[in-house]
Amino acid sequence: MGNEIVLCTYHLGADAEGIETHRSLRVPWYRKTSAGPSIHKFYIDLLLFVTCLRAFHARPPDVILAALHEGGFLGGLYKRLRNVPMVVDIQGSLTDECRAHRFLRRNPAAYRFLELLERESLRRADAVTASSPMVADLLRERRMAPPGRIKVVPDGVDTAQIAPAADKKRLREGLGLPVDRPVVVFTAVLTEYQGTDILLRAAAKVAGGGADPYFLIVGYPDVEKYRAMAERLGIGGRTRFTGRADYRTMVPRYLAAADIAVSPKVHPSEANLKLLDYMAAGLPSVVFDTPVNRALLGDDGIYARLGDEAAYAEALGAALGDPAGLAGIGRRLRRRAEEGFSWRAAAGAIMGIYGGIKAGLCLLLLRLLSSSLYWFVEQVSPC
Repeated sequence: MGNEIVLCTYHLGADAEGIETHRSLRVPWYRKTSAGPSIHKFYIDLLLFVTCLRAFHARPPDVILAALHEGGFLGGLYKRLRNVPMVVDIQGSLTDECRAHRFLRRNPAAYRFLELLERESLRRADAVTASSPMVADLLRERRMAPPGRIKVVPDGVDTAQIAPAADKKRLREGLGLPVDRPVVVFTAVLTEYQGTDILLRAAAKVAGGGADPYFLIVGYPDVEKYRAMAERLGIGGRTRFTGRADYRTMVPRYLAAADIAVSPKVHPSEANLKLLDYMAAGLPSVVFDTPVNRALLGDDGIYARLGDEAAYAEALGAALGDPAGLAGIGRRLRRRAEEGFSWRAAAGAIMGIYGGIKAGLCLLLLRLLSSSLYWFVEQVSPC
């Protein structure tokens, strides 16, 4: 869309082609790439702030797009120095995430401090983009930002990169996957938080059914832990763990090779981005019934009661028994991804917010100018 993007981020990860990237000072002992909080983030974020100061010294940005509460806090510090407009993108509650990950061991004082940081991270934002209506409602209920500044911008997916396979049989042969059995795919950070344990236990319950499914589990860390768990549950022979997979090259192929996808994540309000990838690949998805999942999948989600492991296994088994129905759901979800969740649609919404901020600043300047002129006329006019 003609924007010049400068990305400031942590020392971990790979650079994206065509984006000017500045990374914080390398911390050799910090290598965590999985989701979730870390006590190390407190000093690593300070290093990132120094990176931002250096990157923007010669060319201050026109707009800051800050990712998550940490980015909002750092962007707010920079805004105090340069008064640059700032948009903060929020996926959920930092405090709720720390509770879900059992971070800080239920320390009430620590969680009150986190709630303070949450509010401070959004206080200077000119706009806050929420990934779903549920996240927007949460921000309003907790009064983290003025209601008029909260905008819903659904997460997007590159529907050109991730798409259904033209020849699924040939793709499976190339990947070494069975061609005569339904393939169930799961792409995630392999943790209890993402529902990996629930998935394997549910897989063991449906493994003996008539559909005879094969489970393709894409992700890391703790691959060996979950491979051992699959063996204990008796599904080691029908489960493949790929380990770390490149998102731009291998993940689209794995998704295109599958028949159905799963995401047994139990957090009720946090974003569930993998569902967008599933939709783009035309994959029906078995999920727990949460507002976030319904906002993405609509009436074409395959839902189980939240947290009910037996109900999840039952929903998965029933779906596997209806291949014709799955094909229809997959086509509708692919169309839903193209029409409502493409990257271009999300980018257009963000550009509209930028334009609104700039228009608001111009209006404020005009009002200040008008007030100044009125005061000047009052002073020089004869009595």
